[in-house]
Amino acid sequence: MTFIKGCLLLSLFALIIGIANAQSNKLLPYKNPSLSTEKRAKDLLSRMTIDEKVGQLMAVWDNNPDRFNDAFFADEAKAKKILGNGINSCQPYFADIKETVTTRNRLQKYLAEKTRLGIPSFFVDEGQHGLMKPEATSFPMAIGLACSWDPKLFKEVYTVAANEMSSRGTHHVLSPVIDVCRDPR
Repeated sequence: MTFIKGCLLLSLFALIIGIANAQSNKLLPYKNPSLSTEKRAKDLLSRMTIDEKVGQLMAVWDNNPDRFNDAFFADEAKAKKILGNGINSCQPYFADIKETVTTRNRLQKYLAEKTRLGIPSFFVDEGQHGLMKPEATSFPMAIGLACSWDPKLFKEVYTVAANEMSSRGTHHVLSPVIDVCRDPR
């Protein structure tokens, strides 16, 4: 009889653990890609604290790639103080491709795994005349390209720039987007 009670108790315990695990693995609405953007945003905003909402207004602009190195993330208190509520975006620091990608991946990993809601950041770069980073191609300014009267050339230039930006994980580019004037000189 004791053996049967033990088996029943063990089975009940396993069932409770299984149910708890299934509930913890349930996809939260804001992370569910099958829901509309409006429903996902509404759910996420309802879960966010004021500090997390303020965190989404914060941007890090830093020209020092060592700012987010292994030592920074090893100091949990320091990392939590700066990134604990999330950040909206990370602006340029002028490093080579490898260091840029490593740093951006390190930041995204921290935000995904160590912040309460796992909201990723997005990365911004300057694209006035191509990507303004080491190991990137520099082109004439947009106004100069417009003076060429060659839309195909313009498209080729910014296709190269787009490829260089996406290879670094850039999500948002600060760049001219309309031809406000043409100077045929």
